[in-house]
Amino acid sequence: MDSQQTTGPGESSGWYATPMTGGSHGVMDVEQGVSAPRDTTGATMESFWDTTGLRGQLLSTVFESTTQKAMGLGEYTNVSIIQPLFDVEQRDVGRRLVRSLLPRPATLEILERPDMYGPIVLAFTLAAILVMGMQPGGTVMQEGTRLGTSLGFCFTYWLGTSCAFFGAGNLVLSTLSLVQSMCIWGYGLFAFCVTLLLTVLLGPGVFLPLCLCIALPSAITLAYIHYTQTPDHSKGLLVGGAASVVHLSVLVFLHATYIQVYYS
Repeated sequence: MDSQQTTGPGESSGWYATPMTGGSHGVMDVEQGVSAPRDTTGATMESFWDTTGLRGQLLSTVFESTTQKAMGLGEYTNVSIIQPLFDVEQRDVGRRLVRSLLPRPATLEILERPDMYGPIVLAFTLAAILVMGMQPGGTVMQEGTRLGTSLGFCFTYWLGTSCAFFGAGNLVLSTLSLVQSMCIWGYGLFAFCVTLLLTVLLGPGVFLPLCLCIALPSAITLAYIHYTQTPDHSKGLLVGGAASVVHLSVLVFLHATYIQVYYS
């Protein structure tokens, strides 16, 4: 027999059950009025994220933060930043070497386009001269130790004085930047190289005349640059005087510590 349930004349049909076969449970089929239950939690959360825009804002924030960090790291690894500091002609380097010994307004041209090529070469050259001065002195230092000591002293002096007088210039409102300070102090090593090399080759008797003819004008040039780049000339004269004293004192120290060993 058919198991369909009949209703009275004023009643509507609600549901009917199908017979169970094979041990399976009966299934409720909806005909009218009653909807089947379903899980709406996932759809509700998805519509919440989409309507409020939180998901897009979160992804955008993470992306922008990652991009900014990557760009910030790229600034330190991009060699094009320092490329202009080494883009200099050989004749310009030679002209700057000569002008580092001449305290006159034309020397200020070096501040318009500073470079690091000349100072780095001069630092290595000075280190080689110091090694040459130490070799015949009968010291117990090995070759590697001599070279390391010379390189360490030259670069420490160059970078140390550049940073120190850049900081002193900031205190007196000087217009010198750190790169300009490194440039002028680097080219100041040219007087050291010429004076000490000629002293090694010609004898200790020429050291004092060379100091008066080469090292003293170089020290005055440093003082002149610091003086002209300081608005308050009284403070600029103080900083420039300190720069010239440090310059000459270090030269005398190098001669007494390294070069005199050559003749001892």
